[in-house]
Amino acid sequence: MEYMEPNAISIAQSKFDPTLKPYAIYVEDKIVGFLMYNSVQEELDGYWVYRIMVDKEYQGKGIGKAATKLMISEMAKLPNAKKNVVGYHPKNFGAHNLYSSLGFIDNGDRFG
Repeated sequence: MEYMEPNAISIAQSKFDPTLKPYAIYVEDKIVGFLMYNSVQEELDGYWVYRIMVDKEYQGKGIGKAATKLMISEMAKLPNAKKNVVGYHPKNFGAHNLYSSLGFIDNGDRFG
């Protein structure tokens, strides 16, 4: 089941909205994933994580978690960076487990 937009859509979005920060996730010289966050605060007075994707072949190896930690450290440098917000499909248990393992708390807000 697909839970997010294709990376091409996210990259295109970032070309029209310079506040979106896209990054490739590499293992050695190979791109194995993608992430993107917003560099301005939005709903819930936080900085939003827009996308985290790791190729199925590379999942379960700690790559997504390591990349997310790096992204969070970059987001911490943004002005008034007190809160990061994530959104994901409720059936995306991989995303839920990743975010929970990094200390994100589900406060019950739902959009869409």
